[in-house]
Amino acid sequence: MDDLDAVTMADQPRTAFSPQASDPPLCDWAQTTDTVTVYLHVGGLRAKDLDVRIGERFLSVSRRYIMDPELASSVDNITIRGTLGGVCNVDESEWQILRSELVIVLAKGKRREWLQPLRTDCMGKSGAARANAMRTNAQAGACVPNALTRPAEPLPPAAAVAAAAAAAEQTGGGLSGAYRAWDQFDDMEALLQLENEGKSDDPNWAVRAGKGVASLQCTDYKKDKEEVEIDEELALRREELQGSLNERLLEAERLKAKGNELLAQSRVQEAMLAYEEACQLLSLLHGTASILLSGRMLTAVDKLRRDLHNNAAQAALSMSSWEEATRHASQVLLLEPSNQKGLYRRALSYARQSQPEEARRDLGLLLTTYPENRAARGLLRQLDESPTA
Repeated sequence: MDDLDAVTMADQPRTAFSPQASDPPLCDWAQTTDTVTVYLHVGGLRAKDLDVRIGERFLSVSRRYIMDPELASSVDNITIRGTLGGVCNVDESEWQILRSELVIVLAKGKRREWLQPLRTDCMGKSGAARANAMRTNAQAGACVPNALTRPAEPLPPAAAVAAAAAAAEQTGGGLSGAYRAWDQFDDMEALLQLENEGKSDDPNWAVRAGKGVASLQCTDYKKDKEEVEIDEELALRREELQGSLNERLLEAERLKAKGNELLAQSRVQEAMLAYEEACQLLSLLHGTASILLSGRMLTAVDKLRRDLHNNAAQAALSMSSWEEATRHASQVLLLEPSNQKGLYRRALSYARQSQPEEARRDLGLLLTTYPENRAARGLLRQLDESPTA
């Protein structure tokens, strides 16, 4: 059933958000018809250092324990918890770290305008509050507040090693004592304890389903040391690959804009090179790496590929490269069989290659969906009047 209350709104640019007017900004946010994006500065943290939980009506972000003493002392727990400003589609939402910012894209469950990303019951710390908390923790030297509202816990092992190093310096032990302490510290054992904390021997099972994909997941079970090591390695590799994919997508967008500008200047061959380079960049995202992308991201990649091939087909027609035009227009139609520009440009390329039947077939499909398309009607008339057709 159609959502009769759905709204289409103008994109809301990025702006600061404070739970109360008198509070310092907690984060930044932006909004479109379909998504709400939350931006949170996280310094040098990586994806595996954060615990991000997205629900239909809630969002929480907290920092996991960090084994690097220098990094652990340079950032406070990045925490946000609260009720969302609207209903969220969890399966289509995603998050990633870009240029020292945690970027959370919340897919709206319903097309409604959100008045704020989080309601006034949210908890969190602004950048200034985190800095003050760091100074307080350094002076206290005893504990670091854990995520959300849990009571303070002892320093994580890495921070304890850093404290031991300082104590060794004061007692004449020097750095050698710190190195000995670090050599005796088993970081994987510490991760294993943290990973299995509060979990029972009986696992839970969860079923997740998305667009064309379904999976059965075993959750909340105790892991062995080897599995924790593998998880850490996979998380690091996934983060690196995700960053590479994001860079490819941004570069493809830049090349598309460059190609459009060149085409407008009648520098057709240069425009074609830009379009084809962008298509090559997206081949990995469309192929083997597509399993790492959300449904929303896959849709964005396919739309960009469609536009690039459409523009490349137009550039090829301008250069009288009929076979190239056919190839690019065919790629468009693989992504969207009823695409108006793709059908017309392939029909035109067929006509220029003396393939009237193929051209008529595409024109027939085009006019079935878009009967008022004058260019298609004109080309069909030319084919009917041509003595060789």
